[in-house]
Amino acid sequence: MSKKPVFSRKDGKLTKTGEVSYISWTNYIKLLDYYAPGFDWQIRTHFNDQTIVERVKLTIKAKEGDFIREATGYEEIGNDGYGNAVNNAEASARSKMLR
Repeated sequence: MSKKPVFSRKDGKLTKTGEVSYISWTNYIKLLDYYAPGFDWQIRTHFNDQTIVERVKLTIKAKEGDFIREATGYEEIGNDGYGNAVNNAEASARSKMLR
């Protein structure tokens, strides 16, 4: 695959070269649309008193059958970190699933 859609981040800033390479979620969806048309993406959110658990599931349909990847992300409500708990839990689950 061409490196064109691959970006790098270092210390939270977008740079030309950096420590972490990644594909943005919008480019990832475009790649799935092209290479795996008809894919299915599900997100389930579970709220507890102090935590949010996001469960994500990606299903790629093929002639041989369905290929499924699932993962969960966990985040405490009211954390003082970057972003909100729902987005952080989903991002955590998504990154685990795509490994």
